[in-house]
Amino acid sequence: MSIRVLVVDDSATVRFKVKSLLQKAGMEVEQAGNVHEALARLAPGHGIDVVVTDLRMPGLDGNKLVTTLQGCEELRLLPVLVLTSSEERDDRLRNIEAGALAYFNKAGLDEDVFVATIRRFAREKDRTAALERDSRTDLLTGLFNRRHGEERLQQELQKLERYGHGFAVALLDIDHFKRVNDTLGHHA
Repeated sequence: MSIRVLVVDDSATVRFKVKSLLQKAGMEVEQAGNVHEALARLAPGHGIDVVVTDLRMPGLDGNKLVTTLQGCEELRLLPVLVLTSSEERDDRLRNIEAGALAYFNKAGLDEDVFVATIRRFAREKDRTAALERDSRTDLLTGLFNRRHGEERLQQELQKLERYGHGFAVALLDIDHFKRVNDTLGHHA
């Protein structure tokens, strides 16, 4: 499994050093110089497994990136590691509480622990995504299950309240479906 990492830092030198370290460890690396660039790279289908972000950057800081990702349904499972020169305990606490999974200081960085942490979080992201997918689909057919249907119905009801657009729900009951299964098999 190739791990894709997005490195977000306003310093091109730091981005280069982190990129070199991660590429040496066999990872693919994308770079962003600020939070806006990072969010643009995290568009649907981005393929990023882990985000490594600096904390202190001009404009929006790394904490804003963490809170934005946690607040977005499509990106909330994306692991974020903070790599910063800040030694302030409040920064560490604020980012961990916001959703960052790890906090590393640039000074005295143990590169092996840093790389191992990224690998572990990438594996956990894949497992969590698989569990979440399996909780919403039927394992035999691969079709969405009742839980997924209830969640989607709630989303559509919220849209109805917000925008006033109507929608319809169709439920089908196929009579004698057992004959189809018995004749053609479950896969058909």
